[in-house]
Amino acid sequence: YQRRVHGEYQTKNNMRTFVALAVLGLCSVAFGAGIFSATQDKNFGVFSELQRIETSDFGKKLLDTIALQLKNKAPLAEISKLLNDLHSDLVRQQDAADAQHSIDERDCTNGINEYNARIDFATNEINEAILEISTLKKLIEAANSQRESLESQLKNLAEREQQYREARRADEQAFIARVQQGRAVIAALDEIVPLLERIKPTGNVQQALVELAKIGTSNPLGALLQVAMTLDPGALQRAIQKLNKLKESL
Repeated sequence: YQRRVHGEYQTKNNMRTFVALAVLGLCSVAFGAGIFSATQDKNFGVFSELQRIETSDFGKKLLDTIALQLKNKAPLAEISKLLNDLHSDLVRQQDAADAQHSIDERDCTNGINEYNARIDFATNEINEAILEISTLKKLIEAANSQRESLESQLKNLAEREQQYREARRADEQAFIARVQQGRAVIAALDEIVPLLERIKPTGNVQQALVELAKIGTSNPLGALLQVAMTLDPGALQRAIQKLNKLKESL
């Protein structure tokens, strides 16, 4: 946009220059020189410039207009007035262009400053976002590490719980077995103690061996009574007392 404004400004400035040179050329013509004649040294520079002006569209149209006026033998005063009016109009256009150029430059500067401010703001936002993303990444990494640690702890706890459950089942089975065994022992003692209390020991070991041989392994309770018969009364009484204590402890 700045290049376009500057180009328009330069074009109008060249147009004003063309008109000024055309006026000089007109003055030269008034003193008898041809439009593109360069025979006189004092007019050589002016007409060389006019030849350069003719290469532009505006310059060619301007020179063609002057040539047409001269061909029609228009008074030089009218041609001079035409050029002066054109010059004055171009001066006004140039002044307006200068003012507009200043406004455009100011607007461009303001626009550039505004866009720079937006760029700075966006850059700050991006930097803050990058910093926040970096912070969040660290938090995520810490959370993942903590999650892995908790998962490992949960796995260990689950394994320990399983071990405790298996140990508890084993303890329950052992306890049930002990209870059943204790009940069997109590039942046996309930049967044995009254029988021991009713026997009268003889102390005859030989007779007890004969009876044991007869009983064999088919009657364990009978064999126990035969052994008890061989004890003296004090030893038998102590044995009965111990059996009663055992029964009470169960």
